[in-house]
Amino acid sequence: MLQKGGRTESAISRKIENLRNRDIVNAKINPSITLDTILKGCPEDTTRFSSSDYVSITGFLLGVYEETDTFRKFRSKDSIPNNIQLYIGQSVSAWKYSVFVAELTKKYILLHPAFDPDVFIGKKINLTGYMMYNSEAKQLALDADKKSHKSDRKTAWEICPVTSIKLAEIN
Repeated sequence: MLQKGGRTESAISRKIENLRNRDIVNAKINPSITLDTILKGCPEDTTRFSSSDYVSITGFLLGVYEETDTFRKFRSKDSIPNNIQLYIGQSVSAWKYSVFVAELTKKYILLHPAFDPDVFIGKKINLTGYMMYNSEAKQLALDADKKSHKSDRKTAWEICPVTSIKLAEIN
């Protein structure tokens, strides 16, 4: 195991970091993966999707949280975060049972320095990116741990890295 910032880094952590740090490029969208299929879930959903699946999802942005090396906190305007987690739901009142996470990685943030996800909170957005199973977030996912009181999402599947985010067209 490797040491990273004073802590031991496992093979799983390295795999997740490699997936997070993939190049931000567009690919062919898998139309069979929708917000509904992501949130459908089941107790053991590690193989429902593939990390090579490229998706386009439309939902409501419910929250924006910053990841740092040691803890998650509300987003701060005075520094470049490691990643920004976007909580996406089926409606503006959704929580836990119909919410999943998409991540803006540091690469995305550096490519789009003027982008402010806070202005999208409560709005319907469309985002594209790659599916990633975040096994480090299993304890936060209702599908993986029904007894957890720390749950903040339906599934440990995320869209990471996000390659594009924009306001959804209203029909």
